[in-house]
Amino acid sequence: MSPRGFAVVDLETTGLFPGGSDRIVEVAVVHLDSNGAITDRWHSLVHPDRDLGATHVHGLTGRDLQLAPRFEEIADELLERLDRRVLVAHNASFDVRFLAAEFTRIGVLSQPEFPAPHLCTMRLAARLTPGTGRKLADCCSVHGIEIDGAHSALGDAEATARLLAACLASERIARHLDLDSVGVVRGERFGRIGRRGLPVARAAAAALLAPLARVAGRAGNGSVDDAERDYLALLDRVLEDALLTVDEAGELHDLARGLGIGEARRRQLHSEYFLGVADEVWADGELTQDEHSQLRGLHDVLALNAAHLDAALEPRTADGAATGADAPDQLRSGDLVVLTGTMSRPKSYWEERLDAAGCTVQAGVTKRTTVVVAADPTSLSGKAKKARQYGIPIVGEDWLTGQLDGLWR
Repeated sequence: MSPRGFAVVDLETTGLFPGGSDRIVEVAVVHLDSNGAITDRWHSLVHPDRDLGATHVHGLTGRDLQLAPRFEEIADELLERLDRRVLVAHNASFDVRFLAAEFTRIGVLSQPEFPAPHLCTMRLAARLTPGTGRKLADCCSVHGIEIDGAHSALGDAEATARLLAACLASERIARHLDLDSVGVVRGERFGRIGRRGLPVARAAAAALLAPLARVAGRAGNGSVDDAERDYLALLDRVLEDALLTVDEAGELHDLARGLGIGEARRRQLHSEYFLGVADEVWADGELTQDEHSQLRGLHDVLALNAAHLDAALEPRTADGAATGADAPDQLRSGDLVVLTGTMSRPKSYWEERLDAAGCTVQAGVTKRTTVVVAADPTSLSGKAKKARQYGIPIVGEDWLTGQLDGLWR
């Protein structure tokens, strides 16, 4: 099969081990023709349904992933973009292992082995310039290639594509590289899911999420009892953290039932909350395209009818009041603290400092937990989800640093 060109792939992941629980959180594909000219770009965030791991590397948080599709929702389109092209990546074995694991998990492959050959720009660069470092940045630097958006899938994929073009232009590489013999991705070797999800780019996700993050906590402050207020407070947390997953929608339903809130009243609370959010978004007298998109997303999540959306899109003003911070004012001796995520310092460091402050570090979240400290406060981890279910504050590492430093002043 004659190749249509190259498909340069880059992934951002939660960690290093696709055979365990690590998952893809962002994917990009850049097409090049046989001469090395870029002809197309495609990328999307991917919701991993788990904690995001080392956010300091990929720069993504749970908030960014709210509207992102699951891997199975973009798998068919991804395969179409790889089909009949030579697959290329930098340190390609890493990306190929993750792709194989994801395709196997959703049933597209029967075993976690990618059924296609690939080219690795790390290896090509080593042949072209012996002694070059292995990292993408090192290889690109040798050829004067700047990486725009390092550690984003699209930024790294575009840099890898330019590095590939530099290698293809070299006679040393060209005379040893027969594209017809390299082999291409053959789409017929993969199954198909038959589902389609809209790709969500990194920048678009940030723009879409801003409106709700700004108004969460100020909507639905009408006449409610304590149980209903508890329900709305948890809804605030879920919306503010941008974690509107199917599982959490179910958890909200269970919470309402546990609080004695009937389904009819729950629908009424959703209606009042949604229109209250719309009031807050309209408070500046205009509705941006991003705010419009976010209102539509919230409307769907709350399972409201079309009349609610029509009403929300009508201009209005609001005078809702902001609420205070969720985090405790002060960390105290006897507080129960849970740590989650990959932090900048080892967990043992924080455990020792918390123990010295008279606090107890718990292995898991209980209803008695005072606060959860997360590397990413918008984490998708099980601990974070349970904290939201119980209405327990989730704070970042900076908050913990400030609290512990303050105890010793």
